[in-house]
Amino acid sequence: DRPILIGAPGHNDSEFLYPFVTEKYLTYQFEDGDKFYDDINTGVAIHFYSPRHRDGLNFSMWTMELGNDESKWKDPITKEIIHAVNWKKRIGVDIPVVTTEWGCWLFPKRSNQDLNKWLDHHIDLFEAHNIGSMWYTGIQNNQRVFGIFNSETGWNKTVLNKLTGVKAGACPKISQVINGEFFKPDYAWRLTSEKISREYIYGKKAFSGISMLKLNVPVDSEGQLYLQTYKDKNGYNGVPGRTLIHLIKGQTYKISFIAACEGGEGRIKISLKNVEDMKSIYDSAEADGEWIDVGKNPQFYTRLYTHNAETVMDVRLEFDVGSKQQILYLDKVDLIRD
Repeated sequence: DRPILIGAPGHNDSEFLYPFVTEKYLTYQFEDGDKFYDDINTGVAIHFYSPRHRDGLNFSMWTMELGNDESKWKDPITKEIIHAVNWKKRIGVDIPVVTTEWGCWLFPKRSNQDLNKWLDHHIDLFEAHNIGSMWYTGIQNNQRVFGIFNSETGWNKTVLNKLTGVKAGACPKISQVINGEFFKPDYAWRLTSEKISREYIYGKKAFSGISMLKLNVPVDSEGQLYLQTYKDKNGYNGVPGRTLIHLIKGQTYKISFIAACEGGEGRIKISLKNVEDMKSIYDSAEADGEWIDVGKNPQFYTRLYTHNAETVMDVRLEFDVGSKQQILYLDKVDLIRD
């Protein structure tokens, strides 16, 4: 009785539903003789982001506006849906269709007027043809270009209202850190020195979850491990105006992590910096009057910082290991409103 969604070739492209999502290619048969068209537990998944570059107007995955030619942006969206509608007609079976990925880039300068028109056209088509839909992705991280939730500024109310009809309540407190338990691939965390090496430790040795980070700081080296608005493996860091870590004026933030050091004589300090000019915002050694001592056994460390200055929307979180030779272990890093 488990429902199964079957996707077309490509990236679940609706244009390939016929002939590939048919009994010509889906040849399975149950013991009672039922086949694909008889399978009441089966649905079909399609994905699309339209209009895109190939349509001559890249609204969904770039920063272009819709413009005045309504058909230029509407027709590519409609075409994706009509492929699915025609597929149903050709096979003569009413198999459920779900758009398991659709969405567009969201950023501060995106026009709400354009966004409302674009959303309405999608939703009208979904409802008219009884096609389910899932926005990709609602919540991921503050930098995520499709994300409709930001941990510090809240929901994109335009999109949330259109998708759910729900009025957003108080903004929940969630961590702004990504990959705070250090698994691979890791495009976000960086080191300032090539002399310092890192290793991802998996299994029961991890202090939290299934993985943690090992840092080897050799003699005659110094540097920092840091997290900020990051680039992917191809060097692209997303849409302008979307950044990873924010500090909002008047808010108190809790920085926490688990750490240990081989030999039990490690040290570390935490910094927050403005990415724009790399000026220091918070330095735990200055606030405490000393560096944080890291012992042999795993320990949970916490520091509180109240941001009384103007809001900073692009912040670097930094673990400074100084110039002391040491082998450190880090896990469960969080930065969250207190």
